[in-house]
Amino acid sequence: MEFQFKNLKRISKNLTKAEELVKKSVKSVYNDIGAEVAQKTKKNLREQNFSNWSSHHNDSLSKSTIKSRKQGVYWGGKRVPPTNRKRALIQTGTLLNSIKWYKSKNELRMAKHGIHHEEGFPNFNANMTVMRKFIHRPNLKLQEKAIFYKVMKPLKKIFGQ
Repeated sequence: MEFQFKNLKRISKNLTKAEELVKKSVKSVYNDIGAEVAQKTKKNLREQNFSNWSSHHNDSLSKSTIKSRKQGVYWGGKRVPPTNRKRALIQTGTLLNSIKWYKSKNELRMAKHGIHHEEGFPNFNANMTVMRKFIHRPNLKLQEKAIFYKVMKPLKKIFGQ
């Protein structure tokens, strides 16, 4: 009886250790994926990689946006230095610099107007502003694989396989 009790104690200890490792590994992978999403979202903006909601629209700026930029008008009518830049969603760098992954909250944050552009919105001319999908969406299969291997490696050490 004593032998079986010792085995149960060891198994219980190993299972507790395994549970802690699994939680830690999943959290680590989740943060890795979040950091990757933030990095690739910024890259999409810099490289102007957008997925539009319609094939009828292109990624170029409208004439009214180019005019506003030359006049130094920014999001919500805010005044900024005038510019001739014609790269979509990059006028002052506010949106690009605001994109961050917050580990403590497990969330990607950015300036509010980034979400508006991601979803599209009605503009002052009663038209729909082009929806520019720039937020990176990670491959689910690759995520599952990463989690599996990051979790399995420490578990194999615990259970000796």
